[in-house]
Amino acid sequence: RARNHLEWKKPAMGLPEIERFLETRPAGQLATIAHEVRGHLLTAASRPLEAAQEFSAAIELANAPSPDLYMHRATALQSAGEAHLPQAILSLDEGIGRLGPVISLMQPALELEIRLKRFDAALERIERIRAALPRAETWLARRGEVLVLAGRREEARESFVEALAKIAALTERQRSTQAVRQLEKGILERLNELNSPSFIASH
Repeated sequence: RARNHLEWKKPAMGLPEIERFLETRPAGQLATIAHEVRGHLLTAASRPLEAAQEFSAAIELANAPSPDLYMHRATALQSAGEAHLPQAILSLDEGIGRLGPVISLMQPALELEIRLKRFDAALERIERIRAALPRAETWLARRGEVLVLAGRREEARESFVEALAKIAALTERQRSTQAVRQLEKGILERLNELNSPSFIASH
């Protein structure tokens, strides 16, 4: 019933249902699910910090917590405001530490570092993501973007050039995909911007 109220966008009606359920089942796998549902209900009710606590409870009870639980907690903390962004990163890092290099946790942690202008930390995360994946061209391009934001133009140029070299080394079939073509086009445009007098003057 609580899940139904969540789907019907009536979280205030769902919360009493899930609370009654947890009174009778405070532990076990069903309790894990119930805390997650209560987290979603509280998120929908615009109570993000309480929601984050519920996702934490679900993580603690779960034998093998899913990456989604850490992501839901981080998202709740993000919606609580800028002051809680470092906590959101810690939530994702806890998941990475427990589950390993899960890209669905590593990438949002990277974006939060960039949002906080913690560029050195962001660059370290990109290197860890690159180490966990077989292909590097996308992340070399992302590294270039972060270096541009950090005001490190020459290093950014080198990263973009390295990304183009990785693309050139792909098979013809790999290079012909729309995603790779768009990536290559974006990198070339970025290099042209870096070389333009207006960009140089403004940086």
